Amino acid sequence: MNDRDWLTTQYLPKLNGRILYIGVNDYTSHYHNLVGEGSRYESLDCCPIRSAHGSTSAKHHTMFLKDFEDKDLFDHVSMHGCHGHVGHKIDNSSILSDVSKADSLVKVGGTFQFGPTCSKIMAFQESFWEDLIRDNPIFQKYETLYSEAVEWGHNSPDKNYIWWGRKLEE
Repeated sequence: MNDRDWLTTQYLPKLNGRILYIGVNDYTSHYHNLVGEGSRYESLDCCPIRSAHGSTSAKHHTMFLKDFEDKDLFDHVSMHGCHGHVGHKIDNSSILSDVSKADSLVKVGGTFQFGPTCSKIMAFQESFWEDLIRDNPIFQKYETLYSEAVEWGHNSPDKNYIWWGRKLEE
């Protein structure tokens, strides 16, 4: 199973409530239709070109994650395809601060899904993401629901590392 198949068949259909999906493109424009009925699906991307595909049931935010503020927490936050490659205003120097910011938006009992690329930049291969997830205290606050490097699909040799967890503590 490739990463987009996993997202569309195994992940998004299991989500209900208030959802923030970070990192959009033309192939994500239907994702808001895949979550539970009555859910509030918001999206965010810092790239104005990609933000044109920020279809939601609520609101799309065109900004850097670090600048996003909201008074209410989310049931689910997904940050998929936002690190580990270049272009579209991706800032790999902000990985830790982005993970921290995303975590701060998830309520206890909610979930966080992190899906960086692990085949485009030599410094960010699969072992880098495995070490980050194993050693970073933020990920220790979560029960891991899924963790695996999977291919992009479409005959691509590229992979994303998918990690998904449920937040157990603040």
